[in-house]
Amino acid sequence: MTRRVSAREARSRFAELTDRVRYTGEPVIVEKQGQPFVALISVNDLDALERWRAYERQEDFSRRAARAAREVGGPEPTEEEIVQAVKATREAAYRERYGQDVPIALTLLAGDVDIFVTNDRDFTDPDATARRFRDRVRVMLPAVFLREVLGWRAEDLEAIRNRTWQDIAVEEPSEKAVSGT
Repeated sequence: MTRRVSAREARSRFAELTDRVRYTGEPVIVEKQGQPFVALISVNDLDALERWRAYERQEDFSRRAARAAREVGGPEPTEEEIVQAVKATREAAYRERYGQDVPIALTLLAGDVDIFVTNDRDFTDPDATARRFRDRVRVMLPAVFLREVLGWRAEDLEAIRNRTWQDIAVEEPSEKAVSGT
């Protein structure tokens, strides 16, 4: 039988209630002001619920795709056609969003790079893909790298803030070095 407890009791006996759910598999309903608020369920029940929800979403999607095909007068798409169309749409959206950043990221990961210094904000995007990348490679803005890794002071950074490539003296190669003799 499903047990019902108040939110106050659930707070004070949380460990006991979670153990009960874990070992008996029986859910516990937590009530606020006498009304069901949340439920504690076992991990197995949660897995079953998520599988059922995924199945329901898939069935709903298939029904909608079939109805859309009938409305436009075409044949109903097969499941394989639907999967291919979704895959192509996702790939196009991914290319549009990330552009050339993916090959760069893959190269950095393959090279076991620890720190990547860049001004490209795409690498600091808070989405899950960028976060997984940042878990393996530390992405830093140039000023942060100079300060945190190389130990530059604020005065050092300020001194170079407005410098350009023209400010750097470049030695022209000698005639001997160019000819290789």
